[in-house]
Amino acid sequence: MGNRRTFGGRCFMHSSREQGYSCRHGRSRTRARSVRVSTLSGLLIAAAATSHYAEAATPQHATAVTNREASNHRERVPVDSSVLDNAVAAAEEAGVRVERKTASPDVVDPDSVRERQESISRSYRDQANALGSVAEKARNERERHTKQVAESEARYRQASETYESEKKAYDAAKSDYDARKAAYDAHLKEQITDANPDVALTPGKLVHEQPFTISENRNSLFSVEGIENHPGQANQFDRHNNYNSDSVTHINPVDGSSFTITYRNVAKDKASGRTLDARILVSDVVTSATNAGEPAIEVFSNYSDNLALYKVTALKQTITFTYSDTGEDYANNYYVSFGSLNGQTGDGASRYEFASGTYTAGGDGVIATFLNPESEISPRSQPVHLASRREVPRAFMLPQGSNQSRSIEDTDPEIMRRLGVTFLAHNGSSFWVGTSGGSDGRDPDDVGGITATYNHVMLSADTVAPTESMPAPPTPPKPPVREVVPELDPIVATVEYHELYARGSGTVKTAPGEGKFVLPGQLTHQTVTKRTGFEPLRQFVVGDNIFATEDGRIPVSVDMSSVRVTSGSRDASDSFRLSQEETEFLGKKVLQVRAEAIDPASLPINTEFTLHIAPMALADGKADDLVDAGFGIVNGRLDYTEPHTYHEPSIEPHKHGLVPGTSTMVDGRTVTVGDTIEYRLLLDTSQLVDVAEPITRFGMLDDYDERHGHISTAAVRVLKLPADSDIAPTAPWDDLTRHGAEDVTDTFDVTDAGAQGISIMAKVVDGAPLPPLGFKYAISLPYTVSANADGEIRNSAWEIVNDHKVQTETVVNGMKGIRPHKDIVVSAKDQSSLDGKEIHRGQTFEYRLDSSVRPSHYAGRTVEWSVFDDYDESHDRYDGDFTVLSRSDFVLDDGTAVSAGQDITRFFAQKIDARSGAVTFAATEDLLKVLNLDKNLEKEQSWSVYARMTRIAAGDVENTFTESYNGTWSDSNTVRTRTPEPPAPQPRPKNPEQPPAPASELSPTPEPPAPPVRPPAGHPDVPEASGPAEPSRPSPGEPSVGPRSPGPAASTVAYDPAGKGPTARTGNTGEDSHDPVLAGGAALGGTLLGYGIYRARHRRMEE
Repeated sequence: MGNRRTFGGRCFMHSSREQGYSCRHGRSRTRARSVRVSTLSGLLIAAAATSHYAEAATPQHATAVTNREASNHRERVPVDSSVLDNAVAAAEEAGVRVERKTASPDVVDPDSVRERQESISRSYRDQANALGSVAEKARNERERHTKQVAESEARYRQASETYESEKKAYDAAKSDYDARKAAYDAHLKEQITDANPDVALTPGKLVHEQPFTISENRNSLFSVEGIENHPGQANQFDRHNNYNSDSVTHINPVDGSSFTITYRNVAKDKASGRTLDARILVSDVVTSATNAGEPAIEVFSNYSDNLALYKVTALKQTITFTYSDTGEDYANNYYVSFGSLNGQTGDGASRYEFASGTYTAGGDGVIATFLNPESEISPRSQPVHLASRREVPRAFMLPQGSNQSRSIEDTDPEIMRRLGVTFLAHNGSSFWVGTSGGSDGRDPDDVGGITATYNHVMLSADTVAPTESMPAPPTPPKPPVREVVPELDPIVATVEYHELYARGSGTVKTAPGEGKFVLPGQLTHQTVTKRTGFEPLRQFVVGDNIFATEDGRIPVSVDMSSVRVTSGSRDASDSFRLSQEETEFLGKKVLQVRAEAIDPASLPINTEFTLHIAPMALADGKADDLVDAGFGIVNGRLDYTEPHTYHEPSIEPHKHGLVPGTSTMVDGRTVTVGDTIEYRLLLDTSQLVDVAEPITRFGMLDDYDERHGHISTAAVRVLKLPADSDIAPTAPWDDLTRHGAEDVTDTFDVTDAGAQGISIMAKVVDGAPLPPLGFKYAISLPYTVSANADGEIRNSAWEIVNDHKVQTETVVNGMKGIRPHKDIVVSAKDQSSLDGKEIHRGQTFEYRLDSSVRPSHYAGRTVEWSVFDDYDESHDRYDGDFTVLSRSDFVLDDGTAVSAGQDITRFFAQKIDARSGAVTFAATEDLLKVLNLDKNLEKEQSWSVYARMTRIAAGDVENTFTESYNGTWSDSNTVRTRTPEPPAPQPRPKNPEQPPAPASELSPTPEPPAPPVRPPAGHPDVPEASGPAEPSRPSPGEPSVGPRSPGPAASTVAYDPAGKGPTARTGNTGEDSHDPVLAGGAALGGTLLGYGIYRARHRRMEE
């Protein structure tokens, strides 16, 4: 068998007389081509027949070899080496050792022989001249060596003297360092190793250097999680003083509350320069009944301002610093400072603000506690009294029974020196802060104008005293090293002799960029060159064979008008017949492009002719390998080149629909108005790095359904994924980022062209795309359904590379509209409709509020579902009696089946505002979780509320309710009834005056979650109506004009017309501070009904 060889990753077999070609199987349909088919033997016959010497060369004697075999023949050319031979003899006589070697044989083209002979002769002369200089060089080297040895010894003596002098200075500096280091170590032992948890140290300096600097950022607060909170507020206390912060976040805790505060970019590590975030876990809250109102915690937007406490006498803060860029925990120990710890006593009352660190085993917790030598804080921990004592037995505070020397503002630089405490702690240590009473069994008291339980706790950027720096040891001098002068090596000279050969003339093919990828529609510019040789020409052909794929397709086309033949810089096309045809070559189907000399004998000898072709890759949707081989024929001897291969890239974009924030596919499922589908696109450039022609643009075009929804270009995000990443591109977005995906959205231009779709194209800088090729890009397109209609949403996308497009899958989702319905019935059991009928005064009936039908095979998730009925309280009285029946089958999370028509009132909460005639019925979190179970998402879901009413006045009554589903509001139909005036009563004795009916109270059902606020007309998020103007009607939960403004029920909201409530006093100034939140303390006990109640309440307080 022949030798097995590999070219560009594909296998080929060749022998001494023939070479077989194997091309990768193409994956496309065969393209029909109307061309003539012939064979290689037919080509040779046709070529010989047109030659002047056809009778001397028959096809039967034609040979076919590889171009390598054709080039193997070579002829020895003599070269005169006498000049070099003489020089070698003279050098050896002078004692130089001359090594002779022979260079690899020089094989050159025949027309390069003379030039190469001259080059070799010059080489021999140059080598002879070099050998003549070697003896002189040897003598010079010996003289230099002797001189170098003497100079080396002199330098060593000088270096030794310098070393002795520097060593004395070092010894003195080392002695001083040892003394300073011993003192430092003693301080270290005193302040850290031997620290007593109950005794604060008061050194002039703190031995441990603070490893970072605190950044003064008025708005470093990032989030408060784990408890209901109200950000962006002003401080309720201390004259509404925000200190060094722009705002505070209000929290109303209870005993045992815990929550997490996150600050961003609050510090910078001195060693690395990296910024740090701070995470504070607040836990184990202890509240007090002292002072009026609700317990409150204010979280300041500046990390250093920390917390303000009201009616909270103790809590624990666990402080953890993390690197902002990676989120990993900070590894260094550091100082944490708390202040100001105010303390007052007088007239039998006392209060003391305290701080305490949690001391644990080595390697964790607080290490030591420090006070300034001038501090007013007791160096020994004091007992904590009454409520706080159960969590904190002892803490650092002013000596009990004493007062602070004077009032010091929290922003005063002196606050830490006199009323601060500093802890040296490991990262993640815990600290207790709060307020204690002044004696056993007593909670803190109001002292003069100072509020007992108000405490502003600061995390100061400063420590109570300056920090020391560890002494740096001196650097010892380096001992001198005697320089060793190497002995002289023997002088060896090497000369090189040459052998010259003239090679045969094989066919040469060039394919610039071969092995690279070629896009469909792109051209590759290739050449095939053949030399005419030295013998008289009877036949001369130069051509190229383009191989078919294994399924018989020719994967390229050739425009013959672009094919030409050149010789040097001259166009020689007129001397050749140019043609292309489908034929066979060595048993393989090929498209053959060839140039045959019209008059071979007229061509000059030993002259190169080059065939230029430019095949274009077909856009047939298949990723083929484009393989071809050049060939040449001289006087019946054919030789052919090795195959040259280009590759069409496999571009595989994809598109899917997901539940936002998950990897759950929603392709083929149903959505409704307000739902969001995260279209996830995969842009594939994994095989576009090594391309024959540059990529000038790439990206994707998404033809989303703009009739039924919209995509905000600002919400589009792009992540760069490694081409070999094993994580699915449909994984949740956060998972992608955790697995190394990089957000590169800013390197793409996102443009919404309306009906043409949204384009996500790579930005181009200096003609090249800005994002790198060779990666996969995950693109997130949040599509929000805005049409309240039935129908279908279809969506496809295309990957665009230069002018080439590849389509993705088509995502199809059904669409169902939201249509709530209202009726008036006798009761839930008697469904007889009273709509449009007469109802007598005093008669009871039920408004039936039918929710919309959530579609089956639902793609979204139900996060809120409620109805709001603004009934006419002047005609109807509602006493809180309601029933909710399921209109669909569903199962509970424990597998219990609930059938249509079954009572599910326990899964709903109501909120009544009797004054304004409004009631809200909302699905509880338990029901929302049940509805989002996989089994229940497959079925339609709906329910009906039956609200029992009593007609209390005559007249025409209309009623419409509003449904909120996931924040999308929809109005029901309007029902109408009439109540006639009763007959005039007959005169009768006057009865004693009846007491007024009791005010309606809230249902004992669970408190409903407030539905999302419906924006008023004209809001930027609400499109303007196109029809006739309608009377404005407030959205559910918004205040109406006049007395029908929905607000808290009269029985649950206490309104103070004077605008004054309980008075809170600050811990610093003793001045009164009126707080509207505390003034409405009773009102805060009730849950607000939507945005309208919140606005109505605060509007009254502002008035």
